[in-house]
Amino acid sequence: MREMLLDFMLLKTEPGKEDEVLKTIRGLNGVREAHTITTGHNIIVEMIADDMTTMKEIVRNVRSQPHLTDAETYQCQEEVEEIPEKPIKDILAYVLLETRPVSEIEVANMVREVEGVLEAYPVYGVWDIFSEITAADRDSIREIIRKMVQKAGEGKIQNTLTMIVMDKDDKERKAS
Repeated sequence: MREMLLDFMLLKTEPGKEDEVLKTIRGLNGVREAHTITTGHNIIVEMIADDMTTMKEIVRNVRSQPHLTDAETYQCQEEVEEIPEKPIKDILAYVLLETRPVSEIEVANMVREVEGVLEAYPVYGVWDIFSEITAADRDSIREIIRKMVQKAGEGKIQNTLTMIVMDKDDKERKAS
């Protein structure tokens, strides 16, 4: 199985332009997923490429879209061999984790074991881990995050940011 590069981007758009930008970005080569989210950013993008040259081109293509006001890129610290199928429940959320220095790989491995965690990748950037979780309701999302912190051990996760996917409907989210 070949190894691939995985990057994430958090995007801010001009007011009211997120759906237009999202539709365009979803059509770009190398974009694995793109979703509207809740936070200061409007959109999260997952990008995948075989090599760094290709990834840089994908990032440039995303960043060149009209109506963007800000873009943050996070590069996965590890190459990924396999991207798992995602059994999405009613709610999909991305949870960004800030960890103690040099513990991000260990913490990512631990939180992957928590039921409801679809993916957890250590990244370079302000945040140390991008994780994706799914649950039936918001209370279950909160419980999964509590279990992630508990599984990692005392003090290893210092901060979290939860971004709930707000795509217009389940069909749109699951088709992306």
